[in-house]
Amino acid sequence: MNERQVPGGVGITQGSPCARDALSRIWNAHFRKCFPGAPLGQSIPQCRATAYADLQIIRRLRNRIAHHEPIFSRNIADDYQRLHDMIAWRSQAAAWMDRKQAVLTLLAVKP
Repeated sequence: MNERQVPGGVGITQGSPCARDALSRIWNAHFRKCFPGAPLGQSIPQCRATAYADLQIIRRLRNRIAHHEPIFSRNIADDYQRLHDMIAWRSQAAAWMDRKQAVLTLLAVKP
């Protein structure tokens, strides 16, 4: 069991409603500072849900590549856009990545 003790002897288990509330309070207070490029039209909970879902997809792509598994059946343009968007949420590095990447050019000439 992944449990931390807090003052008063109350245990908080990761994933419990109490832990989720604490994480929400932290994220609500600091999300826009940590991710200044996140869409302003979305609420923080919506942004967090989007980031979680996108980062899970990016993690699975990274694992497939790291384990030398095929990625031919994936929509690489969508993967690139997802990765680009997550970087853009955090920093200006997405513009640099756009200038340096060759993925979109290669996809355009894909048979």
